[in-house]
Amino acid sequence: SSKSCIPCAPGQYQDLAGQASCLLCPAGSFSSDVGLAACEPCPSGGFCEEAGAATRMVWEACRAGTYNQEEGSNSSLACLPCMLGAYSP
Repeated sequence: SSKSCIPCAPGQYQDLAGQASCLLCPAGSFSSDVGLAACEPCPSGGFCEEAGAATRMVWEACRAGTYNQEEGSNSSLACLPCMLGAYSP
């Protein structure tokens, strides 16, 4: 048995006490610090496809002409075409 508990590494989290391992942050989120109980959602305006991300650097912006107002998206399918009369560079 261990003499101490090991904090979860960046890109991982554990939201329950008494567990034997950490979980990877799901796609659409990241954790950049050690010992976190939750992952942060990736910012709006794009998406994060990778699971286990330890930095928001995996975030990809939506293509020109599309937008995404939601946080925590994990696919380019979340990027929607701009409406008539609007644009996104």
